[in-house]
Amino acid sequence: SPERVAHACWLRQNCQCSACVQAFSGQRFVEAHHLEGVKIDSVRLQGNNLKLCWVQAASGCKHEGEVAISKVWKHLSPPPSLNSITATTLPVIDYQVVLESDSGLWEWLKNLGETGMCLVEGVPTEDKIVKTLCDRICHAQKTIYGEVFEVVLVDKPINIAHSAAELPLHMDLVYYESPPGLQLLHCLRFDSCVEGGESVLVDTLPVLEELRKEHPTHFHSLATLPATFQKIHYQRSCTLHHRITHPHCDCVHTCRSTVVLPI
Repeated sequence: SPERVAHACWLRQNCQCSACVQAFSGQRFVEAHHLEGVKIDSVRLQGNNLKLCWVQAASGCKHEGEVAISKVWKHLSPPPSLNSITATTLPVIDYQVVLESDSGLWEWLKNLGETGMCLVEGVPTEDKIVKTLCDRICHAQKTIYGEVFEVVLVDKPINIAHSAAELPLHMDLVYYESPPGLQLLHCLRFDSCVEGGESVLVDTLPVLEELRKEHPTHFHSLATLPATFQKIHYQRSCTLHHRITHPHCDCVHTCRSTVVLPI
C-alpha cells in the first residue's frame, strides 16, 4: 500500500491535550494560522496515543501533547470511492426493521449511502406515513409543496406531476440553493386497475464518470459552465419566483480522488 504521511501542522492542530481542547465541548483552541513552520521534535507511542513534541521554527517554542492513533488513522485512510460503487441489484429492507431497530436504520442508511437507493417493503398504505420513515433520520425539509407532496390527478393541473403524462428522467427541486439530498417515494396503490406509475431510477455517478473519461471536454462543460434552473409561477396560491445559476455537476476533490456529484 502507498505510504501515508500525517503533516506536522495537522498533528499539531489536532493535539488533544487539555491546553488545546476544551474538556466537555471538544472545541479546539489551536488556530491554524499560528502553526506556520511548526515541526515535530520528538514522537513516541504510549498506549493508544502518539505523544509528540512540536517546535515552532521561528520562535523555538515547544509544545508537548498527544493525538489518538485512531484519529490519525481515520485521517490517513482513503475515503470510499463513490465512483467505484455501482448497484447491480436494488437493496431491500423491511419497514418494521428500520422503524424498530438502530441496526435496521444503519443498514438502510448504509444502502442509501453506497448505492443511492433502497426499497423499503411492508410500509403501511396510510396517508403521509412516509414521514415516519423520514423522522428516523431527521426532519423533513419543507419546500413549496410542503413536507409531503401528494401526487394525485387533478383537473387543470398547475404541475405536470398532477397529470397522467409520462415524466422523463429528471431531478426535483434543482432550482433550490440546497435541494433535498434524499427523496422518499411512497406507493399507496399499485394494483391491477392502476395503469402506469412505474419509477425509473438512474445512478448518475457512473454515467458522469464514464463521460469524464471518454468525453472530458463535454464533462468539463457540465462541471464548469453555469446553467439557469428556475421555477417561476405567479398564477397559484403560493406565488413562486425561484431562480439559481450553477453548473450541472460538482466535483469534490480530496488528496486521493475526485468524486463527481450531480446537481
